[in-house]
Amino acid sequence: MTVEDVIRTHTEGFNRALTTHDLEALSAIYADDYMLVRPDGSVLGKEDVLRDLEAGGLRVHVDRSRQRQRPNLRPDGPSDR
Repeated sequence: MTVEDVIRTHTEGFNRALTTHDLEALSAIYADDYMLVRPDGSVLGKEDVLRDLEAGGLRVHVDRSRQRQRPNLRPDGPSDR
């Protein structure tokens, strides 16, 4: 499995959890210190985001056309991996 395959798999799983409102999966995906900064500067933590998704306060649109683009990958760490 290539790095691109791994990224694609994780991205698809994340987008699926968002679009189906799978809060259990999202809770496992989001780090405990996750922060979402809205355009107005307000900040939501992980529990705030999950609560808003459950209540319907946050809506998610996944731009599928962008998912098909090849990700711009840059290795992080030794180049001999």
